[in-house]
Amino acid sequence: LRSVVEAMAEVPGVTVHRSREVATVAVAGSQVRVDDELRDAVAVCMPHPQAVRISADLPESRHTWEPVIAVTCVFDRRHWIELDGVFVNDDPVLTWIADDGSRRGDEAPVLVAHVHPLLSARHLDDPASVAPMAVAALQRVLGIDAYPDWVDCHRWTYAKPMSASEDPYWLHDEANLGLAGDAWSGGPRVEAAWLSGHRLGLALGTRLTGAA
Repeated sequence: LRSVVEAMAEVPGVTVHRSREVATVAVAGSQVRVDDELRDAVAVCMPHPQAVRISADLPESRHTWEPVIAVTCVFDRRHWIELDGVFVNDDPVLTWIADDGSRRGDEAPVLVAHVHPLLSARHLDDPASVAPMAVAALQRVLGIDAYPDWVDCHRWTYAKPMSASEDPYWLHDEANLGLAGDAWSGGPRVEAAWLSGHRLGLALGTRLTGAA
């Protein structure tokens, strides 16, 4: 997914700032204040419960979210059959396994497994504690004996909205402040997140240029 942003960053005139923390986003007349800087337009594209923490001008979230712990496993070499990703149905530990080397195109021996939401919820305070169960399930599902050389567990508290609005996005009535993500456009799907952000961008562009 990062490749989409990387491609856009190559467009002349587009400046990308990375690793910058934002504490507050607030409507200031017809503009939007991001910390101490005024902006003509701001699109907030993150899970709704996180977005409202930085902006009191956003609507309250109406959705319930499922958590996921993503477990990244780096092996010495590829010990599994060729795959892009597989859903793991009716398993109490894992719901999804992805070949990250295949996704990136470099064939690195890296697998990423998503832990079942119910199990993830019980380990959000200590994500690393789920590693032994996740690795054992990974080995069982893929039929491999090899143990990874390196394991990392990443907590994803707001991984998936349990419901979504049919509206494509939310846009402030008076200022160019918008909210987009996979809880809009009839999600939750990656396509919904992209469509939501795309349509919000078009709406903000129309406002800024005064186009009909």
